Amino acid sequence: MFMKMSAGLFILAIVISPAALSAQAKGESVKPAQTELPLILKRLQTTYAKTDYFSAFFDQTFTSTNEIVKNQGSGRVYFAKPDKIRWEYYKPRSRLFIANGKNLWIYSEDDNQVMQSSKFPNSILSSALAFLQGNGNLEEKFQPVLTSKYETGWTIRLTPKEENPQMTALTLEVSNKSFLVTSAEVEDSLGNRNRFKFEKPAFSQSMQESLFTFTPPKDAEVVPLPEGFLK
Repeated sequence: MFMKMSAGLFILAIVISPAALSAQAKGESVKPAQTELPLILKRLQTTYAKTDYFSAFFDQTFTSTNEIVKNQGSGRVYFAKPDKIRWEYYKPRSRLFIANGKNLWIYSEDDNQVMQSSKFPNSILSSALAFLQGNGNLEEKFQPVLTSKYETGWTIRLTPKEENPQMTALTLEVSNKSFLVTSAEVEDSLGNRNRFKFEKPAFSQSMQESLFTFTPPKDAEVVPLPEGFLK
């Protein structure tokens, strides 16, 4: 489960907004006009391009293909442009994920193990992160489809253009008032779904560099990230 959940974290890094909302879009769903999609994606990217530093608390639910909830978690996430990310899990156990544009560390306190990779900038997930940075374009890496329209927003389903068993689809709900993502869900090739909600966003002019660096504990086992984990 540790491996499955960590992959979803960095995929979802492209969708967390500085004013992330915990509520989903409400109202009766109607068939949307696909001509609306380019404007929605453009407004989304413009919104993210204006944000440099923010954090938010999150709740996560991992549901297996047979609809059984297999894991739930919560914690806090931090972002700093252009390419720094920190995820802290508080529940159900302490875990840490840090990426700073050069390296990726995944630390499990209970296992006293650190997985490390220096290939993160070249992965498909890193390319997707360019959207959060205001530099990328979702349509370059994904095939977007506008699947639902509500009184308060839209649902967009994104399919990777390159095969990726850890992410066969990414579904976003977007507010038509703020043009921010209000919920996000990753689906893998087995039909498992990883869903995140975000609350209590906080803005700042800067963040401590120490948030995005990591020194393994002296007695921790340090191993390379398994081959193919970030593909």
